[in-house]
Amino acid sequence: MKKINIAYITKEDSQNKIAWSGTSYNIYRCLYKTRHNIIRFGPYNSFFEKFLKLVELFYKLLNVKYDPDRNIFMSKIISKRIKENLKNKKIDLIIVHDCPIISFLKTEIPIVIWTDLTFDLYQRSYFNNYKKFHPNSVIQGNYLEKLSLNKANTIIYSTKYAEINAKKKYSIKKNKIKIIPFGSDILPISKKKFLFVQKNRIKNKKKMIKFISVGIDWDRKNMDKSIQVIRELNNMGNKCSLIIVGALPPKNFIKPKFVKIIPYLNKKIKKNILKLKKLYLNSDYFILLSKAEAFGLVIQEATAHGLPLILNNIDGMRYVADRKYSLFVNKDNSPLAIAKKIVNLDNNLSKYKKLSYNSHSSSFNNNWDVVSDKLINLITDITLKKI
Repeated sequence: MKKINIAYITKEDSQNKIAWSGTSYNIYRCLYKTRHNIIRFGPYNSFFEKFLKLVELFYKLLNVKYDPDRNIFMSKIISKRIKENLKNKKIDLIIVHDCPIISFLKTEIPIVIWTDLTFDLYQRSYFNNYKKFHPNSVIQGNYLEKLSLNKANTIIYSTKYAEINAKKKYSIKKNKIKIIPFGSDILPISKKKFLFVQKNRIKNKKKMIKFISVGIDWDRKNMDKSIQVIRELNNMGNKCSLIIVGALPPKNFIKPKFVKIIPYLNKKIKKNILKLKKLYLNSDYFILLSKAEAFGLVIQEATAHGLPLILNNIDGMRYVADRKYSLFVNKDNSPLAIAKKIVNLDNNLSKYKKLSYNSHSSSFNNNWDVVSDKLINLITDITLKKI
């Protein structure tokens, strides 16, 4: 395989393991595994960005979401800086995940955009807790998105969900889009260990059914509803507990006795990764009733430990998880209705075992090594077309 020079360009520092939930760093690792020459560019910051952050804070006081990353002037500044950085360097391919940074980039080098959502989905799905998304941010965001998507030679989305929207909203042709899901930060446990863990789960959940939910944004991850579901399970005579990892509750939150909250675990720290893995292993179910979700990397982490999933049936989840190992519930279902569905599943031992087994089996296709192999083939196709 002939090595090519790939520029991986990010607005943030791609060496930061927690930026963009670690995905920026993991994309770099994935690129590195292709054995091509990877040159990192970024971060790209400016004084103007600091001003826009202040504007964002001002509008937040008015309960309006202003997006400092979707600004035409900022995009032009960064695109110009990227062009200067690329000057006199032999680059065969550019890969980015953040559309606005290349909206105005003038180059003959093929560009690949690899991301999880379109701007349209992002602004319509992620900010229901705001009164509105600032109209100017919507206009500029869609404009920059379309410029970037049209400029790219190939667009990689992590789910079909984003592909459908890109074709409908931005008129992007299907042959330009590829689907490559992101990989899990955590490798799956061995089959031998899984069988041992599954046996213990079946034995121990007779005394206490343990649920785990992982995420940063309390409101968007709908942690309140997950708590209500577990409360209903307990009211029905089941002994259940819930561990919430990462998300911090709002002020004046009264924590029920059956809930344990563990603050954000920085995966830069090895002991935190080990702690998170232990929490997954000591749980019986993974529950995530998000109001909106782009991809849900934590779903991959849960399957790496063979956990059956309880998920809201929304686009960002049903395109990532599978009914073979998931219990999908309607987002409008009451906590009691969801609790009853969980009881029916938990009382069916053969179904629980099957979901658990399928969950663990699926995780071997959801790690960054597998993703890297898919990427090698795609990069080869792109470079051959260029020749």
